[in-house]
Amino acid sequence: MPLDTVELTKRMGLKIVMQRITEDFSVFGQIFFAEADSEVYDAEAGALVNCHFDAGTIVVDPQAYLLRNLGCVNNTIVHECVHWDRHSKAFELERLYNASATQIKCIVVGGIKKETSRSANEWMEWQATSLAPRIQMPVKPFKEKARELIVKYEQLLNTYELVDVMEHVIDELAVFFCVSRHAAKIRMVDVGYEEAVGTFTFIDGRYVKPHAFKKGSLAKNQTYSIGYQDAIVQTMINMNLREAALSGDYVYVDAHVCLNHPKYVTRNKEGSPTLTEYGRLHVDECCLTFDLKLVHANKYGEQFYKECVLYRDVNSGLFFEAQFAKGSSTSVTEKAAKLSEVNKEIIALRKTLPMTFSDSLIRIMEWAEVTEEELAEESRLNPKTIQRLRTNPDYNVTLKTVVSICIGLHLHPLLSMHLINAAGLSFRAGSEEHMMYQFFITGFYTHPIDECNEMLEASGFKILSGKE
Repeated sequence: MPLDTVELTKRMGLKIVMQRITEDFSVFGQIFFAEADSEVYDAEAGALVNCHFDAGTIVVDPQAYLLRNLGCVNNTIVHECVHWDRHSKAFELERLYNASATQIKCIVVGGIKKETSRSANEWMEWQATSLAPRIQMPVKPFKEKARELIVKYEQLLNTYELVDVMEHVIDELAVFFCVSRHAAKIRMVDVGYEEAVGTFTFIDGRYVKPHAFKKGSLAKNQTYSIGYQDAIVQTMINMNLREAALSGDYVYVDAHVCLNHPKYVTRNKEGSPTLTEYGRLHVDECCLTFDLKLVHANKYGEQFYKECVLYRDVNSGLFFEAQFAKGSSTSVTEKAAKLSEVNKEIIALRKTLPMTFSDSLIRIMEWAEVTEEELAEESRLNPKTIQRLRTNPDYNVTLKTVVSICIGLHLHPLLSMHLINAAGLSFRAGSEEHMMYQFFITGFYTHPIDECNEMLEASGFKILSGKE
């Protein structure tokens, strides 16, 4: 059964008061260890006013219901109960030399302090935040309920792939135990269901399909899912990854840097690349691993769990920086070395290509069996432009046009680089826009050009083509 927070506080001799605490919602809850007058925010007056609170009063900001959900409010109440039960003696010691001390306020702040720099109060806060969800979801009943729901949804959905029922299970656990979805997800990982890690993930504002991996293959600070900006940066600054991308061994698909092989990558009904069913259920076999580092969190970011890396949902307010974890990706990179033999045809073709752009374009289009009209459609260029590029060696070709053609042809990076060099063009060092172009032709070339244009516009740059 779920924990009844009202009954819990009643049995502990505590009282819950719903009261707006601050104007900016920076305090989500507080508990009074001693009778005191304290300032709280009066929304009607638009100012702070004095209110009297008895010892043993838990104050919860009612706006927490709107900013978060009932699960987070219940977590706040249990959090304050932990303070009362575990930290009353520490508080009495504080009052021996600080008589004005009356309460503990739980403040929402940006960032997470290192453990070595924590004060006694910060350790108490960490303890309360760590214990609260575990009190709400005790191991034994939580695992029993989780197992019951897993069996239920395996039968309903006619599947035995745990990752495919995990989102349904997490949502129902959250409702049953009156906690947030994030708390239920983290608790699932706590009790041994690593499949929960690959669920409810949003990257670049987009939902990432549930994915599974071999148990123990991912550390808590690691991920297989990264945003395109992290993928761009890592491809540029990591020489091993850069060389692999240029060789065409990897593509960026479904927020993963995946081996470019039909076993793992296919196309959906819309023609966009996506992970195969096998690839989605075995990402440890085909996707690179990245270390995650929390960069900063906004004022209302969820920071109540040490395993904050799992809070990568669309509204979490957390921002991460991904770094290529070469050591953790060894098995995948070894596979890439073997798969590179597939590129022999590409390498052989490149050796036969002319040194001029026009002649090279003609030869590549013949090899790809693509007409001028088809390439114009795929690259969002005017058919007359394609015709001029093929027939007029003196036509003024731009980098944007060449990149558009490479994406339109879904061209292997080695062939794309040949076309760029043959046109006498190069990427400008230090240019974020040109870094994105390089990413498009090395790791994103299997995607439609419209997706490239969306990424450029989202970053504040002009599109490659399409409005000619």
